[in-house]
Amino acid sequence: MLEFVFDSARTVSDLLFAGVLTRYPDIPWIVTHGGGALPLLAQRMELFRAMLPSGTTESASVPERLGRLWYDLAGTPFPHQAPALTAAFGSERVLYGSDYCWTPAFGVDAQIASLAGAAQPAGDTWHALTTRNAQRLFPRLSPSASG
Repeated sequence: MLEFVFDSARTVSDLLFAGVLTRYPDIPWIVTHGGGALPLLAQRMELFRAMLPSGTTESASVPERLGRLWYDLAGTPFPHQAPALTAAFGSERVLYGSDYCWTPAFGVDAQIASLAGAAQPAGDTWHALTTRNAQRLFPRLSPSASG
């Protein structure tokens, strides 16, 4: 129930501090579960990066580098996780994610309802925001690309 949010954060932390994200900047990494605990740990990771071995010499801060990744909203992102995610890394790379097939259909329905019922981003909706971001990430799947 809880470990996956730490697994998500640990995996991204390992990729970051091993220099993988720097060596492969063109991979559009999509992090599940809103980055798990990353929004809460990004500043702590920044404080400790100078003490860690390889992969920590890039001049961009940890939060800046984590802001280059994409994040899905699978799990239970409202009312707290999605606002923490966007406060930490912005909303330009937030995607909808249902966790289907691990989450049963009734759970996916509840997640979609939570998107609609949550406090919406300023001047936008979660649905519109995540749709636009997905179209930027996957332009060939955009309705304007078909035809």
